[in-house]
Amino acid sequence: MSRFSNSRRAKRLERFPQSSVLIVGEGQTEEVFLKHLKRIYESRATITNGYGGSPSSVLQKAKNQFPKNSNIFDDKVLLLDGDVTPPARFDADCQTHGYEVVTTDSVCIECFLLDLLGLAKGTVNSCADCKRKLKNHMGYTNMSNFSQKLPLFFSKSKLETTRSSNSTLDKIIKLLEK
Repeated sequence: MSRFSNSRRAKRLERFPQSSVLIVGEGQTEEVFLKHLKRIYESRATITNGYGGSPSSVLQKAKNQFPKNSNIFDDKVLLLDGDVTPPARFDADCQTHGYEVVTTDSVCIECFLLDLLGLAKGTVNSCADCKRKLKNHMGYTNMSNFSQKLPLFFSKSKLETTRSSNSTLDKIIKLLEK
């Protein structure tokens, strides 16, 4: 006879899976920022790093990382910078594999973060300028230090105020709230 009674098996089958979201950030900075948002919004989302490169290489890395498990996610999202125009087949590849693309309006995540802080308008000329300005403003030296500084500059109340004027941030937070 089975170790479990039929009634116990039936109870296990009655459980409904909770909504799940996969968000793949283009690089390490995106991953750290997304994990900060995940903590604030108490999300069950899976956050991972696409390890930079072109939009196609980020998608390929995401597909390689979740080849068989990709159907366990209700939503799969790539968070990409707005600095590179994806190749023609990219949108079709994303659709085929079930990925939605969220693109920042900035050339890099650091410019996006400066914009959220109200510091990017007309004050930076390149991604290198954004990185330098964000590091100076937040006072971090490495990713671990950056992660520790995020709560000081991106509190839940600051994010809630800012999301009404930034559609990309709003879209990310809505995904995390699922």
